[in-house]
Amino acid sequence: MLLTILARPRPQVPPWATPEIPNPYQPAASLSLQVIRRTSDLDPPLPDSITAVIYQVLGMTMSPVLRVLLLPHPAGACPPIPAVLKLYDRRFGTCQRDVGYVHRPLTEEDEEAFWDFVRSGRMELLLEELDKQERETRYWPKPWQMSDDSDDEDEDENEDEEVEEEEDDGDHSKHKIDGDNAKYDDDSHHDKRNDHGDHKEQDKLGNDSKGGNPDDSGANDKPLQESPEQRETRKRAQYEASLWRACDVDFRIEIKAYDRLRDLQGQCIPRLLAHVRVDLRKLAKDLADSQGFAIPDDLIDSPYCEIRGVLMEYIPGCSLYELRASSSLPATAPRPPEDAESWTSLVQRACDVVYEINKHGIILNDCQPRNLVVRRHDYKPFMVDLARCTFKEELELDDSDDEDDDIGEGINNKHGNDDDGEGHDEKGKPLDEEEARRAREAKFWDVLWTWRNTEEIGNIMKMQLKREKGIELKPLRHPDYAKIIQDIKDGVEVCWHERIQER
Repeated sequence: MLLTILARPRPQVPPWATPEIPNPYQPAASLSLQVIRRTSDLDPPLPDSITAVIYQVLGMTMSPVLRVLLLPHPAGACPPIPAVLKLYDRRFGTCQRDVGYVHRPLTEEDEEAFWDFVRSGRMELLLEELDKQERETRYWPKPWQMSDDSDDEDEDENEDEEVEEEEDDGDHSKHKIDGDNAKYDDDSHHDKRNDHGDHKEQDKLGNDSKGGNPDDSGANDKPLQESPEQRETRKRAQYEASLWRACDVDFRIEIKAYDRLRDLQGQCIPRLLAHVRVDLRKLAKDLADSQGFAIPDDLIDSPYCEIRGVLMEYIPGCSLYELRASSSLPATAPRPPEDAESWTSLVQRACDVVYEINKHGIILNDCQPRNLVVRRHDYKPFMVDLARCTFKEELELDDSDDEDDDIGEGINNKHGNDDDGEGHDEKGKPLDEEEARRAREAKFWDVLWTWRNTEEIGNIMKMQLKREKGIELKPLRHPDYAKIIQDIKDGVEVCWHERIQER
């Protein structure tokens, strides 16, 4: 089913039967926050309970990002603090809730379906299945893919095709049918028909259960006779559940990145002030007062209804991408540079910020000028979005990795790194601890060489400035990946300050 989902174009957004739930994150609104963990040395420290008054909505694409003023409890415990509150809320995000390149607003039917899904215990089973798929395939279906029910429509046709093939072909060496499930003997765990979406092994992601008994699956198995209304409700619940998981993953990645980059806080990234959660009882009351809609009492303490977030230092300024525009700049923006030399210096500093993050073992998967804020008074760039990144330890491959794996290609083939794994050298001799460490480090930089995070920033800004302002940047300096990798392999000290200049 996974490959079927990936191969299918995005579905069109159907008309929703119930009204959209209004977004509560609006200027002048107040949110009661509970501090989970303090991560800064503020004096006095943040109290356990804080009111965040929303001053400005900075973004609402993947997560609500809000400029807030923190009012501690009790009043006077510490002075009001300007900050940025980033909330990982599946319910509101214009790009996060994207189906068919169109925003899918949250409705009461969506929430009701999700709540029933949580109450039934199917949420845990779906998350287990998604985690399993991610471990085995390094990929899990995106939320919009979970909302596509055309796989259900195709399933009966596929099963009929399988029966016909069984009758026509007596050679079953590739697979054998056991009840309603297919078992494969080849290394890829699927036969060639699965590449085109046929012969799907259905599981907790949604349809036929293991062993052919729908009562034993427990998670998201559809009934043998599922009405269109039941199918729609199931798909709504799966979509919301997958959105919850996406937000949970982003939250965990972001706090891990901030912990990893603690020495860069205040220099290359904002200072992280605290991990927080929204006081849902108060938020539910506010929602109920405004529209007759509230989170049920039996789910108010469920982790799947919890809205977590991070409080970050507020950096007055604007994004590097916004700064290129001479008009429509926010009031907090610095004055745009006027000549190529000044622009080159600023873009170079932005590339250097990204390089510092890379040196801490982090690859930025969403490395864009829009995620770099240029501080108003000194033009210092800060990377402000770390929710989409990959850590060095996640790229540690062993000898059993499939040779067609994307990451494996970047390591073993892209730039001539011939190590056959982390445990053995090219002659098959086991590596000692230090050699294995160097091999892993070299692989990380080889993958980073493919991603070229610093070049991503430089190339976008060069193109935009030349097209919109007629400004041509001078050559930028980027890491010498080949030398870094060779120094690591040779066991010599890497000179991190060395750069190579663009031609």
